[in-house]
Amino acid sequence: MTLTVDAGRQHQQSQESGRSQDGSAAGAAVANKWIGQSVTRLEDPPLVRGHGRFAGDISFALQLHMRLVRANHAHGKIVAIDASAARALPGVVAVWTAADIADVPPIDFREGRIPALEPYRQPVLATEKVRYVGEPVAAVFADDPYVAEDAAELVALEVEELPVLLAAEAEPVEFFTGRTTEVCIVRQGYGDVDAVLRAAPMVVELELAIGRHSGVPLETRGAIGRYDAARDILQLHGAAKVPHRNRDLLARMLKRAPSSIHVLESHVGGGFGIRGELYPEDVLVCVAAMRLNRPVKWLEDRREHLMAANQSRQQLHRLRAAVDDEGRILAIDDCYFHDQGAYVRTHAARVVHMTAGILPGPYRVPAYRAVGHFRLTNKTPAATYRAPGRYETTFVRERLIDAIATKLGIEPNEVRRRNAIAADEMPYHRPLEALGEEIEHDSGDYVGLLDKLLARLEWDKRKVELARRRAGGEAVGAGFAMFVEKSGLGPADGVRIEVDSSGAVELITGGASLGQGFETVMAQVCAEVLGIDYRRVRVTHGQTDRITYGIGAHASRATVMTASATHDGAVKLRAKAIEAAASLMQAHPETLEIIDGNVRRKDDPAGPSISLGDIAEHLTPTSKTLGGRVPGLSAEGWFRVKHQVYPYGIHFAVVKVDRDTGSVAVEDYVIAYDIGRAINPALVKGQIVGGFAQGMGGALLEEFTYNERGDPLATTFADYLLPTAREVANVHVILREDYMSPLNPLGIKGAGESGITGVGAAIASAIDDAIGMPGAVRQLPVTKRSASSAPQPSNQDLRIWIDALRAAGELQEINGAEREVEIGGIVDLYMRKMGNRAVLFDDIPGYPHGHRILANILTSVRRINLTVGMPLDASAIELVSYWRKYMNEARSFAPVKVKSGPLMENVSSGKNVNIDTIPTPRWHEHDGGYYIGTGCMVIMKDPDTGWINYGAYRVQYQGPNVATVMCSKGKHGDLIKRRYHERGEPCPIAVVAGMHPALFMVGGLEIPYGKNEYDVAGGLIGEPVEVIEGPATGLPIPAHAEIAFEGFIHPNDLLDEGPLGEWTGYYAGGRKKEPAIRIATFMHRNNPILLGAVPAVPPDDDSFYRGTYRSGAVWNQLEASGVPEVKGVWAHAAGGSRLWLTVSIKQQYAGHAKQAGLIASQCHAGAYANRFVVVVDDDIDPADMDQVVWAMCTRCDPREGMETLRGCWSTALDPMAYGGDDPRNARVVIDACKPWSRRDSFPRVARASKELDAGIRAKWAHVLPRG
Repeated sequence: MTLTVDAGRQHQQSQESGRSQDGSAAGAAVANKWIGQSVTRLEDPPLVRGHGRFAGDISFALQLHMRLVRANHAHGKIVAIDASAARALPGVVAVWTAADIADVPPIDFREGRIPALEPYRQPVLATEKVRYVGEPVAAVFADDPYVAEDAAELVALEVEELPVLLAAEAEPVEFFTGRTTEVCIVRQGYGDVDAVLRAAPMVVELELAIGRHSGVPLETRGAIGRYDAARDILQLHGAAKVPHRNRDLLARMLKRAPSSIHVLESHVGGGFGIRGELYPEDVLVCVAAMRLNRPVKWLEDRREHLMAANQSRQQLHRLRAAVDDEGRILAIDDCYFHDQGAYVRTHAARVVHMTAGILPGPYRVPAYRAVGHFRLTNKTPAATYRAPGRYETTFVRERLIDAIATKLGIEPNEVRRRNAIAADEMPYHRPLEALGEEIEHDSGDYVGLLDKLLARLEWDKRKVELARRRAGGEAVGAGFAMFVEKSGLGPADGVRIEVDSSGAVELITGGASLGQGFETVMAQVCAEVLGIDYRRVRVTHGQTDRITYGIGAHASRATVMTASATHDGAVKLRAKAIEAAASLMQAHPETLEIIDGNVRRKDDPAGPSISLGDIAEHLTPTSKTLGGRVPGLSAEGWFRVKHQVYPYGIHFAVVKVDRDTGSVAVEDYVIAYDIGRAINPALVKGQIVGGFAQGMGGALLEEFTYNERGDPLATTFADYLLPTAREVANVHVILREDYMSPLNPLGIKGAGESGITGVGAAIASAIDDAIGMPGAVRQLPVTKRSASSAPQPSNQDLRIWIDALRAAGELQEINGAEREVEIGGIVDLYMRKMGNRAVLFDDIPGYPHGHRILANILTSVRRINLTVGMPLDASAIELVSYWRKYMNEARSFAPVKVKSGPLMENVSSGKNVNIDTIPTPRWHEHDGGYYIGTGCMVIMKDPDTGWINYGAYRVQYQGPNVATVMCSKGKHGDLIKRRYHERGEPCPIAVVAGMHPALFMVGGLEIPYGKNEYDVAGGLIGEPVEVIEGPATGLPIPAHAEIAFEGFIHPNDLLDEGPLGEWTGYYAGGRKKEPAIRIATFMHRNNPILLGAVPAVPPDDDSFYRGTYRSGAVWNQLEASGVPEVKGVWAHAAGGSRLWLTVSIKQQYAGHAKQAGLIASQCHAGAYANRFVVVVDDDIDPADMDQVVWAMCTRCDPREGMETLRGCWSTALDPMAYGGDDPRNARVVIDACKPWSRRDSFPRVARASKELDAGIRAKWAHVLPRG
């Protein structure tokens, strides 16, 4: 690991930022002997010598040991707790349940009372209900820890299980009478966001998720309570990041004076925000120590820690951003869900509130709205973890930057430049809050730091190298993330500094140490001002009996606040020492200085001097030289601030993805960070590198997962994966000191959380780049599946696919088009050229905002690749090979039945059914009506076998609760319907009109009768499709669908249907009677999206994707029938993927070409509605129509090379079918191969040989055209 410190000059800031800054307070009395130096840590000697005093090392005579009985159900009513067997065990002193401590209130908030949140506080022991697995239910106290453990296992807990809530975005349920699981809704923002979104040239939408993880320190939690009855003093020993706050909390809960409670900090084996809060166990050891009149010790095991200590991070963000044509952000609208777990703990709503305030980060956002849903679930409660709210929002915000860049086709760093707050705009005020303080970016040059990083990286050269490696087949990529931190939480901090007669200095602080080098840094600041060796300073912290006030160590505040208070106290003490020395030395104070602990004359360094110890001796109360001075060489220091400081930085990652396994290796990582002023650069480096390791864990490995019952699945390190030395990359830290903060005397900005903040965002961007799929990563941690292929979350939600289109630049969003002719007309224009973007319509006149239509979905190879998980830029022929492999492997996953899903957000039945709420368009101007089903799946069930079939049949709107469906004769849907009607029974049917395109694609493929399309779809997406059971029909319907309705087709119930512009390019079939669907149930998501796969003049939405599939299917069936040496098949989209087939072969015998053509025209995949089959030699690309037509013109003899077949299987939609009730057609097989008899004498093709071609391309590539 490398560290580079770039010390910018203070005066440079004034020039660059256009504002003056007073640096006198920072430099007047210091010569930087200690500040800025990487001195060794004062904390280390006792630790490396084995003299550390952690919670496990603290014991007292006659102490008891506590073990907890924890809930083993995620949600349930406590029926009974039988502790009789435990109480009878020898050595057990007491067993408590909630009834035994009924006078102890739930654990309060460390910031004081918050009445609105109080009903959601956690009781010390569960009362009437348990709400998460691991919740303390009973406490056992015994003489021996092993007896306590055995006794805890004897406590019998009877629980009546209740429904479990595991998703914060799900509808809130009752928490208790009058309260739901939505604790509160946090709102922050400014500007008219809605107006900006309506007027914006472009709107980018994303749905992003951050998984549940947390800090996992080496040392698990522990606490020791001890009560001194003689002095009426209660002591709590153990880790405490906020000792004074915990003292005050205990005082309120136990109704004691704060001065009667001493919280005493031990050494800490890692904090990270989750250790040192006040937990139920801490309260229990204190209450027990007083009531049982013996010290009480508790240490948790690792399993307890992983299911009971604070968890963190889990959020779901639904983000919209208005953007102009240059990539400048005009507005951000963020709706997010914060999964708090079962209770609100001591941090209250800090994370959810800070998320709303800090999301805009380093960018100008003219209009902003954040709505945060603070919700409970049946999981372990959440709280703060290193960079709370910032890790999450940096991931969200930087994914947005990448999406904007992709959509506009520009570099993400250019988007950053165009949006970043400029240096001359500092201080930059934003009307938002973080931790109760208005946000004001105090100083900095964000673009300047980006430029410095790019120069250090030699980014232009590195881009070329990465491109070279990708061209060689490696999946490598790079990503950036820009962030703004917040540090130095106020409002105040204080210290007391005392010098004894030996000259030793004691610095007593209200801060706390979490292993970050607190003692060393405070000693450096104190020593710098006092002119002494920093090793002469003893730093006392985490002891509430030594100093009355303190806020502790959290929010990266220690160096900013406590060091500033130390500076203030040291300046005062220095002045007092010099004033006393001046009197004793008979000199003016201005002529004196302190060097190495001695006061001497500036103009006579070798002359008389007096030590600080001697001065302290002169200032004792009994000293004859005290005079009228206040006794003692001591001083208090205070520092107060109205605003936090805002340091900033940029992360850069290079990753390599193993395409086979999906594993991600971080090859290189660089963090550029402007700290303002580094007191100890080596310690800053340690903080940054350690933060990176934790951030990498959250990005790639760590996640607390739960099963459907709410049982935690990650309760050991076999399941909760932490990064090891093998995974953690070499981190290069570029530490800048260009912009000192004007808000404190030392110019300091915090560093404790800078190493973690941007990790998830940078790695996600790098993975996208490595696999060539912009927007692929939309959730953390990144799974191996998402790293190795296209984004494919559970059940292939259409909205996730839409997000991927946006990120890949494959989506055009249009607002305000009406449904009668404009939407269809726009889609028609888009489909006239394959490769045009998919189109998403919103703000359709007459319908609510958010009721959308998506069309032109599969008319580009890139979008098909995105759907099936192929590399984004794979070719059409590679897609054919994909389909062949897919069909040969016969991959399948049976569907999984679930109770509910997003589709069930809105359900109506009977008379309440009204499909008019969906903006169903008239796709062509002469259509006979509105077609709700073009990009749909129609689900039916064979009455004899129970086989589930779903197909892609057209469905016409006929009224609020009725539709018609057209199933061509001989198709599976038609066969199933007839079987019901032959029995005189209505046919159950379900229509899904909005789902992930992978499901739609399967519905349009030729799947053999009896094979479940759901199984095939599961194989296509790589996981089982989740289905709900239709309330009226029992048919399986995709749980994540957008729109669906179900009902029945009754015998002889027919309605006029059609015409519809069809896949042949004509209004074929006219207006005919087709089966009516009487709708029983109508279901749709909030803000539903209708999927349209519009049939039109080919190539169109159907023919384009089916062409690649049908090509692979015909190829496989030719080989299965024994046709040798098939080199390629292409079902041309211009023929609707059916009417024209080209087969390429390497001729092996006379008649080979005719055999291949005849079989291709009659095999299952090629027979339906075919018109022409052309067979060509293997030197012809079957997908290149120029080559195919050339072969037909120069190699086909019409006398021998054309066979006409009559009476073949077709459809009434075929304009050249026989007509009437006879849908058959005729077709031609054309042999366009070199005649077998002339194969050796046929004229040579007048084209350069492959060898010459390769040589020319190698030498003259720089001047040759592409292709």
